[in-house]
Amino acid sequence: MKKIIAALMTMVIIFLVCGCESENLEVQDTRITTLTLMKPKGMKGFEDIADGFEKDHTNVQVHIIDITDNTNERYKVCKATLSGRDSDIDIIVTDDIWTDEFVRAGYLEPLKIGIDKEKYEPNAIRFFSVDDTMYALPFSLDIGAVFYRRDRVGKAPQSWEDIFNGSSGQPIFEGTADEDLLCAAIELGDRLYEAYPYFSKSSDSGVGELRTMFKSGETDYYRGWSRDYAYFNDYDLEIGGNVGVMIPDTSVLGGRGLAVSSFSNNKDTAMKFLSYIYDSYNLREMMKRKGYIPVQKELLADEMFVDYNPCMKNINETISRAAVRKSDSRYVETAWNLQEELCESISENREPPNLKNIYYLQK
Repeated sequence: MKKIIAALMTMVIIFLVCGCESENLEVQDTRITTLTLMKPKGMKGFEDIADGFEKDHTNVQVHIIDITDNTNERYKVCKATLSGRDSDIDIIVTDDIWTDEFVRAGYLEPLKIGIDKEKYEPNAIRFFSVDDTMYALPFSLDIGAVFYRRDRVGKAPQSWEDIFNGSSGQPIFEGTADEDLLCAAIELGDRLYEAYPYFSKSSDSGVGELRTMFKSGETDYYRGWSRDYAYFNDYDLEIGGNVGVMIPDTSVLGGRGLAVSSFSNNKDTAMKFLSYIYDSYNLREMMKRKGYIPVQKELLADEMFVDYNPCMKNINETISRAAVRKSDSRYVETAWNLQEELCESISENREPPNLKNIYYLQK
């Protein structure tokens, strides 16, 4: 009888211990980490990446926050988030022109995933490195481009002169004080003063208004960025299939990367997400479909990308002669002052400011 009681007690103890362990395992397995990514609303395709990551990491949910596409306004949002030590934001899409400032301020975590730098276009590595340490995973390149309506323009433009002669006085460039205004001025170079009549008046439109006007068919030309092609080539509208591209002789080159906030409570998980993007076999197809210019040398040499975005044609030659902004920690302050001065110069029809102190040519 004593043996039976002892056996029963042993079974009870085993049941209780196993039950407690199972209960602890269940609590651990159901704990969910929410990873928050803040990006420009115009950057598409991240939802698919997030879905794939969640399938491989069932205890992680990726929350995507869309903010404005406007460079100056997005800078304000990102800086306010980071300077406020907001731990709710784990990953931000950063522009190359902010990297040095954000790193010097202690806002970004060093990139802790192993990437083969030799596989990347050199500018992409330099854009997101400070003192030989990388702080963001390069994601895409951007180049300045002039878009035109192929069904309305008789001859495909090859130069600024062709653009000006074919515009019939319509605005081509945003006239509002913004980074796009500055980049357009850099690309125009010695033709900037000649181009004054083709800038929209800041009082007539806000930043991005001319972009909307081009898509809706109100203008025949628009100076924008390579990423705009996917937005314009909408086959549900008259413009779809009728968008041509001219790349200026000196196009501004920029880039976007994914950086982990120094104030994130989920740094390790955030780095795993960046590693997933780096290794994702779906990335190639997503970038083609969404019209991105890739940062990997192998993809830059893939002619199939030209079918999705003609800005990719002769891309390596375009990059080699591009203008790159000198993005030190005071770039934004300097650039914003120049944007205001440039905007005033255009509206008052006087000589433009000297812009060469904030960029250099690749060659």
